[in-house]
Amino acid sequence: MAKDQKPSRGDADRGTATTKPGTGRAYAPSPYSARSTASRSKAERNPLKAVGNHKGLGHSTAKSTRKKDHEATHRKCLDMMDQIQKEVQLALKEIDEERAHDSQSIQRLHTEKAQDTSKLQEAITARDKALGENQRLKRELCQLQQA
Repeated sequence: MAKDQKPSRGDADRGTATTKPGTGRAYAPSPYSARSTASRSKAERNPLKAVGNHKGLGHSTAKSTRKKDHEATHRKCLDMMDQIQKEVQLALKEIDEERAHDSQSIQRLHTEKAQDTSKLQEAITARDKALGENQRLKRELCQLQQA
């Protein structure tokens, strides 16, 4: 144990007090650290710094200059954001136009494919008809040769 406990000088029923290591003196346990956490005034914290003497030192001029700089920067930022937004809108418009063109091209290709499929089906039907006619003529030829 880092802290020794010894009986207090008062009544025995009051319990025990803790002692600081190495000193042998009793102290009451504190929830705070050894340093004081009490707030001190600005003058106590830094006595070399002047407290409350900002008037007449150009403080408000510097502050207004900084504020104007921030406003100018903010305005430039907003202008840049507007420009970027316009560019994005333009890019989206171009994408929509490309998409519409591609959609029309796909529709045209589907129509051409349907027409070509129809022509192919007609050609297949004509070929099958021609094959059937060819086979009929071959049978007739064979029958005529046998007779």
